Order: sequence, then C-alpha cells, then structure tokens
Amino acid sequence: MKATINKCRSCPETENLHIHQRYLLKDGTFSTIYTCRSCNTARLRKYIGTPSGKERVWAASAKSQSVHKIETNARALMNYHLRKGRLTRPSSCTACHKECIPEGHHQDYSKPLDVMWLCRQCHADEHRRIKLTGNNK
Repeated sequence: MKATINKCRSCPETENLHIHQRYLLKDGTFSTIYTCRSCNTARLRKYIGTPSGKERVWAASAKSQSVHKIETNARALMNYHLRKGRLTRPSSCTACHKECIPEGHHQDYSKPLDVMWLCRQCHADEHRRIKLTGNNK
C-alpha cells in the first residue's frame, strides 16, 4: 500500500493541517479533506462577511451571552468603569510585571470591579490553572 502525503485542499501546504471534512465511503473507509490554518482562516473570514455568516455569528454571540449572563455583566460593568475613568488599567502585568496592555481577569464575577490585570500569557496560564485544578482562588 502506498503512503499518501496529506496536503491542503487549496494550496500545496503539507504542514499544520486540520481536518476540514470527512466522508464515509461505500467500502467503509473514510475520505478526508485537509486544510491548512491560513486557508481555513481566509475561508472563514470570507464566510463571516456573508449575510448567513453574520447571522450565525450573531446567534452564537447571543446564545453565549444568555448562557453566561453573570460573566457578561461583570465584563460590561468593568468596561463601563474603565471608559468613565473610575477604574484604571495599569501599564504592566500584576503577575510577571511585564510592560504591556494587560487584560482584566475576574477571580469572582460577583465582584465585577475586583480585577487582576494580567498579560495575555499570564491570563491564559491562569485559566489553564483554574481548569486543571478546579480551584478559582
């Protein structure tokens, strides 16, 4: 049996491929279509610009906001106070002290103005820690 080299369906890329579609064939085997990250990003950006794409994005956003009301309200209140100047964003991360534009992280969504200011990397690490340990403190 000859080994095949998988490639993107739109370009000659053979690295960083993701499954785009899989089809079950009549003989019981699968046929797989791959796409590279850059082609997939371009395809999705084009789709999001269409009326049906915009409608799907809007519906997903509305569903997420209704499911996560407490979190959405806490972020909105934090952003409101940032705009009004009642809450200030520091110029560095509170965890690693790197100079950046830090992101706000809520330890407790019932206290929307109690925010930790973390760089993107520290923020991602904090969410990974919470997910692994199940501990929000």
